[in-house]
Amino acid sequence: LIEASTLENEGNLPPEYVKDLLNYPPSWRRQYVEGVWDESLLSDNIVFAREYIEKLAGHVHSHRYEKEGFKIYFDKEDGHRYQIGVDAAEGADITESSMRKSPKDNGVIVVWDKTDDKEAAIFSGKVPPRVLAEKAYLGASWYGNPEIVPEMNSMGLALVDKLEELGYLNIYRRKEYDKVLKKQLKKVGWRTTSASKQLLISHFEELLRKRDPKIYSKETVEEM
Repeated sequence: LIEASTLENEGNLPPEYVKDLLNYPPSWRRQYVEGVWDESLLSDNIVFAREYIEKLAGHVHSHRYEKEGFKIYFDKEDGHRYQIGVDAAEGADITESSMRKSPKDNGVIVVWDKTDDKEAAIFSGKVPPRVLAEKAYLGASWYGNPEIVPEMNSMGLALVDKLEELGYLNIYRRKEYDKVLKKQLKKVGWRTTSASKQLLISHFEELLRKRDPKIYSKETVEEM
């Protein structure tokens, strides 16, 4: 196998063609122009195309300020529509002392500006679901109390229970077929299954193709 860069043959190529090659996304240029084909191409864990991730990474920058643990990129803007996604930390034992003593996933809250396709704020921390619900309730108050979309897998029930206890009713409801009652019911929260996860991914892929979503937090891009 002989690997070579197209640019080694630059003298025999039209200048416009070479210029076009150099405008490829970095990952494409690495393979199709520089001729580097290594193990990074064989990853089974790639969900979104590398050029999309590189585009997202180009928007990453520091937050403007912090407030109650939230990194704030943009305050509420008049006329803008918002939505809040909440993913509670997993783990069977969710007492305060256990959460502090043993490693758990971070509970995450993302405030999304639907008008400008951009991340407005993010909270990430190792807190129990009921505390995360209080954070989401607080963050929602800064952005006009938009719809909150909690993931119902694992610790989601405790989170929703606390939100309802706090009197927050603008919570996403999904349609789900009840086999016993034999009819569609509306149930609180987003439930991730093998089928719904594929829908979620394909929807975001479509967003990446057609528009320019702006994710500013490094943590979120790294999750992608």
